Parts: sequence; structure tokens; C-alpha cells
Amino acid sequence: MKTIWKTALNIEAKQTIRIPMDWKPLCIQVQWSVATMWFSCDSEQLMCNVDIFCVGTGQEIPKEAVTYLGTVQNATLVWHFFTRLV
Repeated sequence: MKTIWKTALNIEAKQTIRIPMDWKPLCIQVQWSVATMWFSCDSEQLMCNVDIFCVGTGQEIPKEAVTYLGTVQNATLVWHFFTRLV
């Protein structure tokens, strides 16, 4: 069944989240002071591990971080999220 899910994201260099294999990112915004990613997926698909990279403005982007997911502002800091997807 095609649905929209969300997951909280940490402000850390790299994290791994577990979500359905066919996920497609929709947006990242701050909800209740927490960076949150919404994505569409088929909830009946197998789950997989997805690496998410968080990079502050002016920081080096890791080589593995090839697909941009979104940007959020947290007070005076700005964070940019990426994943390995091509």
C-alpha cells in the first residue's frame, strides 16, 4: 500500500534509518523543533537501512553523500541532508 511516512533526523554527521526499500523523499522540515523527513513508500515492501548525512553550511560534503534531500534551519544554524541514492 502506497503511504507517506515520516522519520525524525538527528543533527549528526551520519545516521542510519530503517525504512521500506522503495522510498522516495518528499521534504525535510522542522516539526516540534526536530528535523523531520517525509517520504512516500509502499509499506508492504521489505525494510532496508539508509544512510543519511547531515552537513552544516561551510562543512565538507562526504563523498558518499550524493543525493540532496533538503535543508532545515535550527536557530542560527543551517543543516543540509543527503543520502547515497543516485
